[in-house]
Amino acid sequence: MERQLSSFRLVFLVLSLLLFTSCLELKVTINFRSETAGTVTLEALQYRMAKGINWENLALPTTREGWSQVVVQVPGASVTSFELIPDDLGTRTKTVVTFASIRTLESLFVIYKQKLTLLQDAQGKYNLVLQPLVPKLSAAAVETRKLWIDLWGDSTWKFVVQPPGNPTGTVFTVTLRDLAAEKAPGEWKASW
Repeated sequence: MERQLSSFRLVFLVLSLLLFTSCLELKVTINFRSETAGTVTLEALQYRMAKGINWENLALPTTREGWSQVVVQVPGASVTSFELIPDDLGTRTKTVVTFASIRTLESLFVIYKQKLTLLQDAQGKYNLVLQPLVPKLSAAAVETRKLWIDLWGDSTWKFVVQPPGNPTGTVFTVTLRDLAAEKAPGEWKASW
């Protein structure tokens, strides 16, 4: 009986874990064409074993039509390209979305419960603050976070911010190990 209970707990933990996110590798590049407009390129790998499962009902779309349905919620945004790349581990996608203003960019991040703020100070300098979040994972039980780390802790989420005229930009990287920590990673900041 105790062995069945342990097996049930492990299955429950794995299912709970898969509910957090099916996107285990992510690169988001924000490229400003001007001070307030540009493109967001999202390159994601959604693992086959987590297909159809998402956290907080916010899975990244795996079709152009799916992205169009998301982007239509944000005035000033549009999908300019979408590429589906087969992969042994699951589905790789590369999506490019344009944004017409700072508020449009911030709204795109809000849809996925991420916090991005871009403000201009009195001297005309832009200050971007990004807080990557996986709310359910940060609040999960210790055993669930440990299982997450054991399975996918070395996978990374990368955010690249390329201000106008700066092709290299600023790169922020976080491992899923850090996202699963009891305390969420700190805010990332970039200025130009």
